[in-house]
Amino acid sequence: LLLAGTAAAFHTGTVSPRRFAAAPAPPAARIGGSDFDSDEDEERDYRRKLAEADAAVAAADEARRKLELKRKGGGYLSEDALDAAPSTPSSRSRRPPVGIRSRISYTDAGTMEIVLPPQGFGTASALSGAFSIAWFSSVIPATFAAAGPGVLFMLPFWAAGGLVAKSAVVDPFVGSTLTIGRYAWSLRRTYGG
Repeated sequence: LLLAGTAAAFHTGTVSPRRFAAAPAPPAARIGGSDFDSDEDEERDYRRKLAEADAAVAAADEARRKLELKRKGGGYLSEDALDAAPSTPSSRSRRPPVGIRSRISYTDAGTMEIVLPPQGFGTASALSGAFSIAWFSSVIPATFAAAGPGVLFMLPFWAAGGLVAKSAVVDPFVGSTLTIGRYAWSLRRTYGG
């Protein structure tokens, strides 16, 4: 036997009606628009914390500006000189560290571009070139000595020597550009820059 809002449970042949669990009644504090009061309190608390964070950021920027001016001047500056210095973000210059030739830049769309310029001719390419000359000085006579099918045996040695010669002559003058966006990336290699 089912009635509206009740359920019948059978216990040893008898029927006893039970009520379904009802939703709890709302607390008295929520009646009468006090939800809006708590929202206003949360908003006031959020704005207060936001103002504190803004003040902390401003203090950190000011400390950074004073430190930069101290480093530029080579010593301590007076408070008047520090206050007279511009504190705009455009006054900050970001120079790459000494000896770094790569460049990292960002576009307005958030794409990062990393440019690695060619290394140029150096010690590594000179050593590769010397090894390549020594390699071919032994592979060339061996190729001429092996007549007929023995020439096919020497092809991998020619390929290995060619790769070493390429690393000595071509690779030092190849630059790379890696572009990384939100949805795609690309790697471009250019000869001579």
